[in-house]
Amino acid sequence: MKAIINYLRSEASVFVAIACVMLVQMTHNTYVVYTNSHFELTYLRFAFAFFYAFAIEFSILIYVINDMDKHAIGYSIASLAMNLFYYYAPPAGDGSPSDQSFHLAPLLISSMLAFSIWSFSELFKKKINTERKEKEAREEKSAAKPFQCDLCEESFDTSRQLNGHRSAHLRVMNKELKLTETEQTV
Repeated sequence: MKAIINYLRSEASVFVAIACVMLVQMTHNTYVVYTNSHFELTYLRFAFAFFYAFAIEFSILIYVINDMDKHAIGYSIASLAMNLFYYYAPPAGDGSPSDQSFHLAPLLISSMLAFSIWSFSELFKKKINTERKEKEAREEKSAAKPFQCDLCEESFDTSRQLNGHRSAHLRVMNKELKLTETEQTV
């Protein structure tokens, strides 16, 4: 029983739950996109609908993990709207103006795709800038310490600190050498 409780508290069980809920929601979104798609070929239409549905649901997870709460809430609301279209909107009919004015799913689908491109581009830019700033900070920290170890490239303020550090490397290498010699004699 304890093992089950520990599993239910684990990241793995949370991910499985998210995946299951996403699959259910994806079927609804796939249907809404499929019925509103203009692709002539059925398999292409289904592929487009499925990948669209997956991308939207997966986007919510990505935004939550990356602390982009407003984006995640927006996508969750849009996903809810897609679900409501699944249950309550009439299927696309003959394409008359009255039919199209009530059926807002195509507008929602187009908006979510455009917002996806913008928001993922924003996230990508944020990741690149963060990595660049971290690299610059490491280089600046390294440049401020003029004594660098030739074995691991760690930097130190004084030659005394560097020599102490090198001694640690030598102790590790001596132990490894002794172990190798012992193994060869056995």
